[in-house]
Amino acid sequence: MVRHHQPRKGSVAFSPRKRVAKETPRIKAWPSNEEPKLLGLAGYKAGMTHAMVVDTDKNSPSNGMTVFTPVTVLEVPPLVIMGIRSYEKTAHGLKAITEVIADNLDEELSRKITLPKDYDKSEAIAKIQDALDKTEEVRVLVHTNPKMASVPKKKPEIFECALGGNSAEEKLNYALDLLGEEVRASDIFNEGQYVDAIATTKGKGVQGVVKRWNIRIQYGKAMRSGKGRHVGSIGPWSPERTMWTVAQAGQMGYHKRTE
Repeated sequence: MVRHHQPRKGSVAFSPRKRVAKETPRIKAWPSNEEPKLLGLAGYKAGMTHAMVVDTDKNSPSNGMTVFTPVTVLEVPPLVIMGIRSYEKTAHGLKAITEVIADNLDEELSRKITLPKDYDKSEAIAKIQDALDKTEEVRVLVHTNPKMASVPKKKPEIFECALGGNSAEEKLNYALDLLGEEVRASDIFNEGQYVDAIATTKGKGVQGVVKRWNIRIQYGKAMRSGKGRHVGSIGPWSPERTMWTVAQAGQMGYHKRTE
């Protein structure tokens, strides 16, 4: 008798499929750019629409044809450079040396953090400049402006953004010029430029194996014996344990994904 073979159902590439710690994604690797500018931008999802585009995939049956594709619409209000942070290289990776905070912070930031009082900005700038000889990386702290978008919130998001440039001194001078200023999408990206979109997917709660892993619904005797929406076997007699690759019910959605 010919043995039946088929690919496994669902990808284990993103395991474990659990909820992200926070909705604002963390960027672990930044691209390199010789031009001094911000290497990232934050936006809010405003909705979705569709577009008619030409399929350029040479392996697609519709190659060269105009096809329907869903499109996500993002709202990108200007970012505000609220701080500068310098890092030194250690045996355990980058370690923060010091930072500079702008003196004209938005009052909406008090919803997120405690705003500093009696802060000496000039002293902090002198300290970060004195540490340039051991500085390996300079990054900026930015916050969003949700009150300028159509999203129903006022509390801004704060995240760290890398800078382009050839040296730490060049990055620091560029960041000092922008400290406390607004940066728009047109200052970072060009029209038609390809970028990576990093976000949190829509959460769907706890789901069963059929919806979560797209396994086949049981049929025949296995279906008549009781339930149909389950895996046929969760493992062999030996080893006497269930492997992590077996499809099981659990959290679906609210994961960090990059496109």
